[in-house]
Formats: sequence, structure tokens, C-alpha cells
Amino acid sequence: MIRRFFEKKQSGDKGATPQGLVGPRVPRYSGGWAALRKRLQAEPGLRVIDVGYTSPSNINYLTSLGQSVYMANLVHDAYSGDWQKGADEDGNPIWDVEGFLANSLEFSGKLFDVVLLWTTLDYLPEPLVVPVVNRLHESMNPGGQVLALFHTNNVLR
Repeated sequence: MIRRFFEKKQSGDKGATPQGLVGPRVPRYSGGWAALRKRLQAEPGLRVIDVGYTSPSNINYLTSLGQSVYMANLVHDAYSGDWQKGADEDGNPIWDVEGFLANSLEFSGKLFDVVLLWTTLDYLPEPLVVPVVNRLHESMNPGGQVLALFHTNNVLR
């Protein structure tokens, strides 16, 4: 799944439009994924954390390259856990940030070489974004790499 999502399409290969999407299909290519994939292929034994939706295809692909894979579906954890602790005077939820970090991003001293962040930050509750980024940064080996994707519609508002 990872490989197919980011591979550059051959010229003339228009592919089918995924069901449920509307509007013009804009071809995209991620140079970041290509660079990261080269490292993953060249350096077996890296410690990778995938913080997106758990995908057996992703796990199989990464482990077939000899990588150690850890999974953390942070968006699911944020909304399914008991991390909302009431609301402020404007009705905005108050989040138990420290509890969330301790439960979802406690690695027992393990450090990671690669963080597959995907679009996770677009979907996390706003009060969790900066603490999650800080915790992931603290959990990376020097020279570690992060692959993060962002939706541009939030930037254009």
C-alpha cells in the first residue's frame, strides 16, 4: 500500500478515479517518500514508527525490508480514549495531554530512526498536535527522518 500510494505513475497511466472523490484528479509525486524508501531499502534494521491507520500492507512492506515496525494509531487513540476532560468556558474540549502522551507515546526508552507521520497532524485535536510532535522528536535517533503529509485546504483559509 505504501509503495503504490507514492510511486510515480507511468505516462499515459490515468488509473481509475477512486470512488467517493470529486473534482479534478491532480497527479502528485512525493520526492520525500522516494528518498525515504531508498534509505529503508539500503539500511535494514531501522526502527520505524508508523503513527497512521494500522495497515497490514504497510507492516508487511516494512518488515520485508528488514525494518522493526511499531504502530500507533494516534487519531483513533485520541478520539476513542477518555482524554477529553470537560470543556472550557467557550465550550471547547479540554484534553488530558499528559495522559494521552503517557498512554499513546510511551516507548520505554526506545528511539526511532523513521517516523511515518502521514496526515496524522491534520486529524489530531489541536491541543495535542504540538505535544505529539515534541514527543516524537524526543523519541528519534540523531539523523532520524520524518515523512509527514498535510492537506493544503487548511493553509488556504
